[in-house]
Amino acid sequence: MENYAGKRNNFSNGTFCPESMLKIRKDLKSLNCRSIPDPADLSQKLSTTERDYYRFSSRLIDFKKKQQKDFSELKSMLQDIYTLLPK
Repeated sequence: MENYAGKRNNFSNGTFCPESMLKIRKDLKSLNCRSIPDPADLSQKLSTTERDYYRFSSRLIDFKKKQQKDFSELKSMLQDIYTLLPK
């Protein structure tokens, strides 16, 4: 359990991310919640993990834009992310 917690903490501060994922994260921040390219367009360029990270990031940005009061979509995103965490 300690190992899992350490990985989760490292991921949240960016040290667990591969370099390319950090670039995507930086690019998303620079967009400042403006429209972002469709992740399907990047499918040839990104690995599965990077694609998943990008897809979840774009879903979170959309969620923030809508400022939804219904958190069922956010709960669904978190469940999807949980399934991708290293066991």
